[in-house]
Amino acid sequence: MMRIYYARTDLFLEESIRQKQIHLLCNQRRDKILRCKNSNDSARLMTAGFLLRHALLEEGLYYDKLDFVTTKHGKIEIQNYDNYHVNLTHAGGYAACVVADQQVGIDIEDSKRFEIDDPKALERIFRIAKHSCTAEEMKHLENAEEEKLCKCFTQIWTRKESYSKAKGLGMQIGFSMINTLEEGYYWEHIIDERYWLCVATLKKEDSVAICDCTEQLQMIIEND
Repeated sequence: MMRIYYARTDLFLEESIRQKQIHLLCNQRRDKILRCKNSNDSARLMTAGFLLRHALLEEGLYYDKLDFVTTKHGKIEIQNYDNYHVNLTHAGGYAACVVADQQVGIDIEDSKRFEIDDPKALERIFRIAKHSCTAEEMKHLENAEEEKLCKCFTQIWTRKESYSKAKGLGMQIGFSMINTLEEGYYWEHIIDERYWLCVATLKKEDSVAICDCTEQLQMIIEND
């Protein structure tokens, strides 16, 4: 079982909305949002928090009664619920959450982070790839058509991010040690033809559902 939820983050850009709705989130998430100094970052954290809340309520869990802990590598876990594994991510204008019955990691990236029409885009991609990709992945990039290189690199990068999170190691694991062409199982989805969403698991997952929760979060804001 794996269920993925995503939503736009602009719903929570206004500070007044965040102040009004923040009480619905757990103390851990509230503290993280209140420490944030940037409105865009606060909106992303808020959206991710509400997606987690929504996802767990959909599973029939009492969100307000759950105890959340953060591992030393930054991964959120639910105490005393071994059958539920969760992970959060956000980038640009979207946030996402995944709930699964096995170890799972999720990442979202803006594929326009590296614009291929930028004269230095290719140079930046290969400079980063040199330090984060395996020999097999480098060959995969070198063989990609130029106009597809940006998306190809974004795919590899989100796989590495999500796989490292599924392993529970975060950035502690060197990306150059992860061969996404051979390790892990991946489920991918493109949002608005721009945002690349990737979920990684350590075992094959056949039951996957995905939902755009933007309207649901909008209703929470309007009805509270």
